Amino acid sequence: MKFKRILLTILLVFFAFILKAEREYAIDFAMVFHDAISEIFDGVSEGGNATRFSTIIPRQAVEKSFYLEEKRYIKSIMQLSGFNKQELLECFNEAKQEESAFIENVTREGSLPLNLELPLGDDKVIEKEIFQSIANEYGLIPYVDILPFCGFDFFSSFNKFIILIDMRQFVEQLYGNIPVYKAFVRHELEHYLHKDFLCAAFINIVLEHVDQRQGSMRIAAPRISDVEIRSYLLNPLLALNKFSSLFLAPGQQFPTPLSAENFNIETVEGGIKLIFMFLVITKECRADILACYKNLNDGRAMALFHFQESIRGEEVVDSQDVFSSRHPSYLKRSIMLNAVYLLSTISA
Repeated sequence: MKFKRILLTILLVFFAFILKAEREYAIDFAMVFHDAISEIFDGVSEGGNATRFSTIIPRQAVEKSFYLEEKRYIKSIMQLSGFNKQELLECFNEAKQEESAFIENVTREGSLPLNLELPLGDDKVIEKEIFQSIANEYGLIPYVDILPFCGFDFFSSFNKFIILIDMRQFVEQLYGNIPVYKAFVRHELEHYLHKDFLCAAFINIVLEHVDQRQGSMRIAAPRISDVEIRSYLLNPLLALNKFSSLFLAPGQQFPTPLSAENFNIETVEGGIKLIFMFLVITKECRADILACYKNLNDGRAMALFHFQESIRGEEVVDSQDVFSSRHPSYLKRSIMLNAVYLLSTISA
């Protein structure tokens, strides 16, 4: 009995170590927020998280690159809002409260089978096995840090954060292409590790409090210190070109033609929404790439899946609501994942 307790302790320490290591490799939104605040208001030249990561280890190099890009967008949103340091901190704290309230609301839902004593149907056995193995990959202890529910959905309350992975639209791929299913789960876990829900909540709260009487974009844009991002707000053609580079693969065209007029920004709210869209698409690229690094073969399977989807039908960009765009095109994602696979196998 004593030996079993010792063994259990060792296993728990081992899992905790894995979890800590993986968390250290994910620069989450809370880190980005505080670095951005320090750089804007406290005269810090570069936030502390910029020097924590290696440029040699692939995952860390990718983390650092995306951290710098996310921080540029977040700083620009902060500056464009015109809020002072205290107001931004209040928005951040409100976002954390919203995050906690969301968790409480979901866990109160009577339809969530969180009771682990409930028997799993035969069709859920593979789901359970995949769920357990991927949770372990990320240092998450299944049914302790992260819980499955609602068939193709997953729920995680680890570190007071929530993630919903809706896999119902990929039912056919579950049994026909398990590597694709695994890659989708890893993709969503990357969003979880980086606290992307908290980021979205923060920006939406900023949007709720933005005073549109702050003046025209010509007056507000100079508050942004990043020359490149500022140019997107003042030059619709540059904004269109930026969106095209984020959304489309080389040589690809929009199914419905867009013009610079779609990116004519007149208000602070519109400017924040534009930057937010660029940030969200960038985060989707990060989740794809890091999930691929986690398992190159599954990432390659996902690249093929996206390529097949690109052939099956072109993505639609709503010309009346361009800023609602969230993911790069299927072809762009396919090419990006193939590049990660090839570069990783060549350097291995």
